[in-house]
Amino acid sequence: MLIATQARQVLWDQNTYQQAFMLRGAGGGTVGGGSGWNPDPSRIVELPKAYAFAQANGLLLPPGLIAHRPAGNSQDGSKVGSFKFELLTPRDERVPAVLVVMSVEEQQTAELILAGKNALGVGWYFRTGALSGNRIEVQINYGGPRTIFDWKSANAGSFSILGRKIFTSDFTRLDG
Repeated sequence: MLIATQARQVLWDQNTYQQAFMLRGAGGGTVGGGSGWNPDPSRIVELPKAYAFAQANGLLLPPGLIAHRPAGNSQDGSKVGSFKFELLTPRDERVPAVLVVMSVEEQQTAELILAGKNALGVGWYFRTGALSGNRIEVQINYGGPRTIFDWKSANAGSFSILGRKIFTSDFTRLDG
């Protein structure tokens, strides 16, 4: 679903299947309709370390997530995958969190999942962020402060929340 809809829809699934399976379109057609998204296995990033980190830290991630690298040698391909970082709670506690960059569109947008803990509990958000150079800017809560992920390398960078209190933490790659 994620690939077929270019990350506009995230499938939520609760099932009892014992093995992986693949859905194919009618008549053996390709997924993606010529959009640049396709089922090329070399562009798919599975996220086992993100799920392991989430489970070890009491975080929730929606089941079945994958990430999808852009076509060609895009400089944005290194932003796709999962990354761990810390959030600051209202009580000034640092808590673990996960960023999953599911896809990027050349210097325009990134589709991502953010999972962490806050005053309301444990949860995750699906958001679209603005992509510019080595930066993704997103609002975790609509109308809330700007959240910025700046890549220093393919495997690490810094996370900042700009608002009443500026908070910065480093992030590092888990999968991808």
